[in-house]
Amino acid sequence: MIHRRSTMNINENRLVLFVDQDLSLCETVSEFLTSNGFSVIVAHDGKNAESLLYSENPRIVITEINTPNHSGLELLTENKEKFRDTEFIIITSSPDIDSALKSIHNGAFDYLIKPIQM
Repeated sequence: MIHRRSTMNINENRLVLFVDQDLSLCETVSEFLTSNGFSVIVAHDGKNAESLLYSENPRIVITEINTPNHSGLELLTENKEKFRDTEFIIITSSPDIDSALKSIHNGAFDYLIKPIQM
């Protein structure tokens, strides 16, 4: 489940960037979000995700923490200040306290553990 803060006005821009290597998960999440009124773009590595972040300016970025070429945590820490209106949600199948604290400390909206319940 994706938690929403009351300050997050998702009606302004309903574009989501979903970043994960798992093609099946990307398809499932894309279908779920699309059926709930969001537009979705997908990247399978961090460099492609960063390129899409700059070119498409999504409102929400949901990223696996361990993406190739550029981690989800790097994507967050290097871009949160530049994209203040973008909410970053970190997902992982290998949770640990250190990555959770770093994610939240660096501005992640949420830190979710796979499998994601929708």
